[in-house]
Amino acid sequence: MSEQTQELIRYRLDRSQSSLRAAKSLHSQDHYLDAINRLYYACFYAVIAALLLDNHVAKSHSGVRTMFHKHWVLTGRIAASYGKIYNEIFDMRHEDDYDDFASVQAEIADEMLTKAEDFIKTLESLINTELSNNIDQ
Repeated sequence: MSEQTQELIRYRLDRSQSSLRAAKSLHSQDHYLDAINRLYYACFYAVIAALLLDNHVAKSHSGVRTMFHKHWVLTGRIAASYGKIYNEIFDMRHEDDYDDFASVQAEIADEMLTKAEDFIKTLESLINTELSNNIDQ
């Protein structure tokens, strides 16, 4: 893997963490719709980083989701439960952004924050392990 790809992966992981911090801040101020949006992007950036490990690049959000399931969930690189979390946050973000009169209750936002944090932590750990193994080879 090229140094440029490794840098891009690290950049995407940094963006993931930045979006997660923003989501937590918005959540703490009871801005649940905006927090869900940032949680989605936090997960999205982590997934893009994961796909870059194998030089997979998608051109749309749906493409990223499809590729994540194809190359990570269906292959067993990550548990299927994480694929479900990504689908859930993907769907919530889409509904919240495009449905009129969208709202999110505090309990749902709390649950999604917990799930997204776990998703990102797990995926980031797997990515860092693969990066480390790649560098050691």
